[in-house]
Amino acid sequence: MNKVYLDRILTIYKGNNDLIRRSFGNVHIIFFESLCDSLSIYEYIIKNIVKNKSFENIENLITSPKLLKVKQFEEITNYLENGFCLVFYKNDIYSVEVKANL
Repeated sequence: MNKVYLDRILTIYKGNNDLIRRSFGNVHIIFFESLCDSLSIYEYIIKNIVKNKSFENIENLITSPKLLKVKQFEEITNYLENGFCLVFYKNDIYSVEVKANL
């Protein structure tokens, strides 16, 4: 599910230079740069993933106050377009609220 959804999102937003994708091994992070706070993404997600190269439960690494597990594909675009970062790990997708102060 994870890889299929990731590829589908990248296809939907192909050509949109605002969509950022970062990969750290088998963890993939996507977000809209203009809607998300890069410092929060680093503090809540990236820093902990890089520090802990070996982990089973990514939920314990993400320190954001609002972490939700995505259950349906339709939720993905809604979260992305509303200032959430998506984290793809194994067969799971998580949305992390990291809205920029606009």
